[in-house]
Amino acid sequence: MAWPTSKPDSTAFDADSDRISTSRAELKTMSDAVNDIVDFVDTTGIQPGQTLVYDNLNDKLIPGDAGQELIAGDGISITNPDSAGSVTITNTAVGGTESLSCNSTTGTIGASNKVTLSGDARVVQVDVTSGGGIEKFGLNVDNCDIGVTYVIYVSGNYGQISCRLIDGGTELDSTGGTTSYPSVSDASDLRWAFKVTKVATSNNRFFAEWDGESRVFDI
Repeated sequence: MAWPTSKPDSTAFDADSDRISTSRAELKTMSDAVNDIVDFVDTTGIQPGQTLVYDNLNDKLIPGDAGQELIAGDGISITNPDSAGSVTITNTAVGGTESLSCNSTTGTIGASNKVTLSGDARVVQVDVTSGGGIEKFGLNVDNCDIGVTYVIYVSGNYGQISCRLIDGGTELDSTGGTTSYPSVSDASDLRWAFKVTKVATSNNRFFAEWDGESRVFDI
């Protein structure tokens, strides 16, 4: 069987004066076409999310999975369609939540208030638990990929917070003669985000953007 290609001449039966005896051949052509369509399309057992695919062995359309494939880029995963035909797209590059207890400016940055960026963690959520006063935390950038922008979301209860970039255990300084760090000052339960991009391997140079400001950091 195949999809019908012959169409009836409707002028043989479109007027009150037309006779069945003279339009019988065209009516037969139309009937054959309808039967061919019914035989060619088999929807038996079709499920949500499926489509009709061509079965070349039986020369008909039958239920099946779509032939198109969704391909995810780096850091993205796509699930197979569920029973309803839905897929889930997930950003697998999102880093885990880090709980940091920040030191004051008179203290030092230790393991308890330092988070590490890596080549896979393009987005990092940092939950800061501060003890009062001016707080700071360290951002370990040892394993950052060159040319990649990392987005750091900071949340928590603090009045003022600053971030220090640390590479190989060394705290990076901003260029231009004035030391400035990504920082923000606001009320409690603050939400803050800034970006860090590794722009050169020489001197481990980074570009940071926050709240309308930007600085280059290196050793």
